[in-house]
Amino acid sequence: TTTNFQNLSNFYSDKPEITRVINVLVTNAFEELKEKGIKGTVQVKLDYSAAFNHIKIEVENPGTLTPDQSTKVFDPSYSTKLDQRDTSHPSGTGLYNARAICESLGGKLNVNNSNTNSIPKVLFTATILNMPPDYTTKTPLV
Repeated sequence: TTTNFQNLSNFYSDKPEITRVINVLVTNAFEELKEKGIKGTVQVKLDYSAAFNHIKIEVENPGTLTPDQSTKVFDPSYSTKLDQRDTSHPSGTGLYNARAICESLGGKLNVNNSNTNSIPKVLFTATILNMPPDYTTKTPLV
């Protein structure tokens, strides 16, 4: 895990919703490793950019998404995993909800295949914009 949160006291947003996004991304990464029997680590990077006025959350894990999966992964009710109770239907709406949260906070959530040291990886990147201090119920993150 890498973090850069200097001057984060000037960053206002919805802490519980940002926590939900991080939880969905990290949980999804670990589930993917477990389900596919992939050995490796999940890397999480959190960064605050005063210049771009946003925080960036990156979660990367070994594996790949097909082009078809990459375009559908944020669709409601789409999952690369099967529901353990009903193996005929996808179980997840987590990434759909995480993207909706990011967009509601003025940001975005994307996915890309990456290749670090010749190891194929899946990289989710969320950005969340800083909101004015008086923006509804938003509070400083620290």
